[in-house]
Amino acid sequence: DGWIVRIRPHCASLNVTQWRALAELALAHAHPQLELTRLGNIQLRGVHASQLDQVRWQLVAAGLVPANADEDLAPAVHCSPLYARHDLTHQLAQSLSHAAATRLSPHALQTLGLNALPSKFGLLVDDEQQSLRDIGADLRLHVLPASATAQTEHIAPRYALTLGSSGKAYVYASATEAIEAAVQIAIWFAGERVRDDKQDGRQAITRLQQKLANLPQDLPALRTATVLETSPGASATSPLTPGEHGRHFVLGAPLGRVNAQAVLLLASHLPPSTEIRVTPWRSLLVADGAATIAQKALDSASW
Repeated sequence: DGWIVRIRPHCASLNVTQWRALAELALAHAHPQLELTRLGNIQLRGVHASQLDQVRWQLVAAGLVPANADEDLAPAVHCSPLYARHDLTHQLAQSLSHAAATRLSPHALQTLGLNALPSKFGLLVDDEQQSLRDIGADLRLHVLPASATAQTEHIAPRYALTLGSSGKAYVYASATEAIEAAVQIAIWFAGERVRDDKQDGRQAITRLQQKLANLPQDLPALRTATVLETSPGASATSPLTPGEHGRHFVLGAPLGRVNAQAVLLLASHLPPSTEIRVTPWRSLLVADGAATIAQKALDSASW
């Protein structure tokens, strides 16, 4: 019993120092298991109301949540964990997160005379292989893979913006244009919500999503896009299995739950800057070359 405290990892990633802080909070103020959600969030359960302020400020101090409450209420940006640090997918996720925090927060929309977006309104940045194609999102962005026939040529990357589960994608020559389009559509969405339905729930979003088929083409950011028909019925992707995946190592979490004490033991074997990312398949991904260390740590961590 108690409150649920939800942490939304930036670009699906926390470093070892942040994981240690989160595990210590769970052991001190919540149920001693960390819960991973399908959207790649982390939850503390059973936090007593009297401890909420203390827990929040410790999360702020660890860089796990924004100090600015308005920024914390901006739409979530979920991200594929399958990226290399500073690659195009990572850069896209960072830029979209910044745009959401500064232009789509409740205060930013209020200055435009609009109410906040529904709490369930979601933005998602996928990897080039679209590994998260079966994860629901209202606006999805990803870098289009380079043409297989032009591997020896320098070709500028292109960026795709897909609306909900529709089979239509808007393709842009730059990340800036794609993000601007996403922001403009989200603002339009907020305006339609004011005129249509102020309920905050999935049904309200579904009704509004039906209007995306009639999205006004006079939005400035849509004029520079190439429209690409996609295949909304594409087969679902398979979750990552535990074990090595290239330079990454995946740790399974039965029922999406991880013992906080095991997290501390794992953290003691890894350099503080090591990234451990949350996947939408309720598992953890130890990133970029720490696979051998992670494998050895499993023996002592009682995972």
